[in-house]
Amino acid sequence: MSEPERTDILLEKYLKKYGLYKDYKRREIIIKWDKVVNREFFYLVPLFFEKDVLICKINNISYIGELEKKRGELLKRINKYLGDEYSINDIRIIKV
Repeated sequence: MSEPERTDILLEKYLKKYGLYKDYKRREIIIKWDKVVNREFFYLVPLFFEKDVLICKINNISYIGELEKKRGELLKRINKYLGDEYSINDIRIIKV
């Protein structure tokens, strides 16, 4: 008798089969934000994706300079989590 497949593996197979995995993986970034960016970017709140761009709001505008300096590092962390197939191109800040 073979062991049953883990739920996460079954979910991944199902989502890939129906072309939904990219959206799922990207939404996971929003849910697991602190884990993915190690709380270093606590001043950013991820909102949604627009094509290959992550749209965020910033809690305090005084952090905008720090974000510009570390934008590349942040993109690298996000894309490492997502993997090459689901990577993003940029991060955009909006006022909410």
